[in-house]
Amino acid sequence: MYPISVNVSRRHFNDANFTDYIEQLIEKYRIPKHYLELEITETVEEKQISDGINVLKGRGYTLLVDDFGSGYSSLNTLKDTNFDVIKMDRIFLQNFIGSQRGKSIVNHTIQMTRDIGLEIVAEGVENAEQAQFLNECGCDAAQGFFYAKPMTVSDFEKHVKSV
Repeated sequence: MYPISVNVSRRHFNDANFTDYIEQLIEKYRIPKHYLELEITETVEEKQISDGINVLKGRGYTLLVDDFGSGYSSLNTLKDTNFDVIKMDRIFLQNFIGSQRGKSIVNHTIQMTRDIGLEIVAEGVENAEQAQFLNECGCDAAQGFFYAKPMTVSDFEKHVKSV
């Protein structure tokens, strides 16, 4: 069984019943919590959102910061929130990997993330050079067209069986 990642809008945290709704879906479809990953886009911190994240974490969900390195990126996100995984934004990777200075920033971001006990996933890997660089930096996982393009469920099932 493979984990399922679901994007969660920060607007969902305005709904007081959101976490209970997630719990109901988990029970209805009998999905073990560790197979549901909730991706929350990095943005400006708000108390209500932070409280909602803490409730989900307290209930045992795996939480991911999606699009880290874009928009309102901040080291406070790493320091103050209760996430398990950081997903490094595709644009962040594309913009930084082109120069030695940028590569150093990506490398140190990966190392810092790992040093504080978080996993890291690089988004938007498009070629072998990027994949090799991320591997050498100790990146936990990567996704992108280099590995597979978006596909239907039936194509995914065929792909998994062939690997």
